[in-house]
Amino acid sequence: MFRDFYNLSELRDLLFHAQESHFTLPQIQICLTELKLKFCGLHAKDIVSHFRSFFGDNSDIYDLTVWSQFEEKKPNTFTSMYQLWCQKP
Repeated sequence: MFRDFYNLSELRDLLFHAQESHFTLPQIQICLTELKLKFCGLHAKDIVSHFRSFFGDNSDIYDLTVWSQFEEKKPNTFTSMYQLWCQKP
């Protein structure tokens, strides 16, 4: 189910936003590296829970490479957009 179609502002942003770009997790990692930012996790507890049940409780939830592998196995995980936290170290 795509959340973007349930209100007009999100639909407009999804379909008609002139500056919207689509990024993969590896591309986001490159951007974070170039901007000297540290990935601090995703803003989605339910997705993190699925990630841990898939890879185990000791899996590194702060590694975008592993998140990319997870998304390859479960392509519908991020149906609307990535919501992540980052900080300057």
